[in-house]
Amino acid sequence: IFSTHSSSVNQFRMGKRLLLFVCLVACAYAQVAEEVTEEVPLETTETITTTETIPTTISTAAPITASTPVSILRQINTVNDDGSYTYGFESADGAFKIETRDSKGNVNGKYGYVDENGDLKIVEYGVKKNGNNSSSGFEAKSNLIPQQVKVKSFKVPVAPKSQPAV
Repeated sequence: IFSTHSSSVNQFRMGKRLLLFVCLVACAYAQVAEEVTEEVPLETTETITTTETIPTTISTAAPITASTPVSILRQINTVNDDGSYTYGFESADGAFKIETRDSKGNVNGKYGYVDENGDLKIVEYGVKKNGNNSSSGFEAKSNLIPQQVKVKSFKVPVAPKSQPAV
């Protein structure tokens, strides 16, 4: 009886030692490698000095103005037990967003804002089984990308490397 008990105790001790060894090895592998940096001397180049004055123009940045917070006129935030939800807001500056999700996971919504010209811009979107769908009142500008771009090719001269003095 004692021999089986002592062998199981020895196995338990060996198991603890093995677990400790595995943990130490895992910690050693998890250590972040130390970054080694080596100083590389820069090649010396000829310095060109000129006495020509270059005109400079100093301009100041536009002053920073603090924007006033926009108040929220209406807000909705409803989450149902089946996972569906509806949330949205409408602000005093005309910006808004409304989004709903049904119990099947379909999401539909729209958001909008008033642009610098006073026009209301609206984007509608939806995510259903067939993927993303979106539409907006923005006009596509097809003339932004030219049909063909001609690039003049030329060779770039390369300076020969200087040989070290012997």
